[in-house]
Amino acid sequence: MKLLKILLVFCLMLPYAAHCQEEIKPEYAPGRERHRNKIDELGQKQGTWKTFNSLGQLISEVEYVNDVK
Repeated sequence: MKLLKILLVFCLMLPYAAHCQEEIKPEYAPGRERHRNKIDELGQKQGTWKTFNSLGQLISEVEYVNDVK
């Protein structure tokens, strides 16, 4: 019974944990581009960030860790 309660609490908390990191499609990215820029729960950039010009061409690709290049 105690295990069932723990499992229930875990299942209820799971959606909140999933929203800790936000993924944003880069501005001007072409429709077929599947990459997403990531921001953590503190608002810091994480991972590879891609930047596109208004024609949809890749301008830069920068790696971030805790908002630092």
